[in-house]
Amino acid sequence: MSWCEEEGFVPGVVSVMHTFGAVLDFHPHIHILLTEGGVSENSNFDFLTWQECNFFPEKVLKERFKYYLIKYLREWACKNKLSLPLEIKQIWRNKLNCDNLYNATQELYKIIWYVHIGKKLENAEFTTKYIGRYTKRPCISGAKIIGYDREKKTVSFRYRDKHTNTEKTETMPVMEFIGRLVRHIPEKNYRMIRYYGIYANSVKNELWELLAYQISKLFTLAKLIFAPKRILNSWRDRVMSSTGCDPLVCKKCNIQMELTEIGHRIRDGIFKIYPVFN
Repeated sequence: MSWCEEEGFVPGVVSVMHTFGAVLDFHPHIHILLTEGGVSENSNFDFLTWQECNFFPEKVLKERFKYYLIKYLREWACKNKLSLPLEIKQIWRNKLNCDNLYNATQELYKIIWYVHIGKKLENAEFTTKYIGRYTKRPCISGAKIIGYDREKKTVSFRYRDKHTNTEKTETMPVMEFIGRLVRHIPEKNYRMIRYYGIYANSVKNELWELLAYQISKLFTLAKLIFAPKRILNSWRDRVMSSTGCDPLVCKKCNIQMELTEIGHRIRDGIFKIYPVFN
C-alpha cells in the first residue's frame, strides 16, 4: 500500500492468511490479491479516475514487507500487546541463538524474505471461482487422504513437495494427524480475510460504479448486471419477507401487538434481552 500511495494511486487489496503447509505443519503465510492500478489520489468521489499500473518491484516489496512487519512487532511488544508463548522462544534459542524479540528480529533482518509475485489473472470467471475456493479451503482435502490403517491406527495422505516438485506420501498416528488439523482452526471471530484500499468497507460502495467499469473494460464484457442497492430492513420486515407472516400481528385475534423487547439464546438456558424503545 505504501509503495502504491507513493506512485499516486490507491489499489484494491484482498489478503488471506493461511497457517498450514503441505504436511499440515504450522506455516503461517499471507496470500494477497492486488489490482493492477487503482483510484488516482487526485480523484474525488464526484469524479473518479483510474490509474493503470502493471509493474510492481519485487525487491522493494520484499524489503518493505520485512521492515513494516518487524517494526509493528517491536511496537506491539513495547506496548505489551504481544504475547509470545514459550515454544516460540525455544525456537529462537535453537535457530537464532537468542531468546528475546529484539535480538530475534535483528537476526531476521539478515535473512532474505520470500515474496512471490504471481502471474496476472486474465479470466474473470475462473479467477472468481478459484479465489473463492482457495481463500476458504481447509488445510487438507479429503481426496488427499489415501489410507487409514485400523490396526496400526495411522493415517496416510499425499502432498506435493514444492522444493522437489514431486508427489510424496506422509504417514502418521491418528492422534498426531488430528492434532495437526485442529491447530489450524482459527479462534472464533478471528478474520482470516481482510480488505484494504478501494475494497475497504468504508469506501467500496462509493466506488462501485468505477470498479464495475474497470471490470467491463478489462474483460471486455458487453454489459454488467448490477444488483439493486441493499436496503437494511427492520427485524419485522425481514421476518415478513422470509415467512410471509407479520410477527407483530396475533394469528388468533388479528390485533397488532406492541414490541417491547427482543431476546435470543446465547448459551443453553441463557438468553440475552434487548429492550425496544419507541
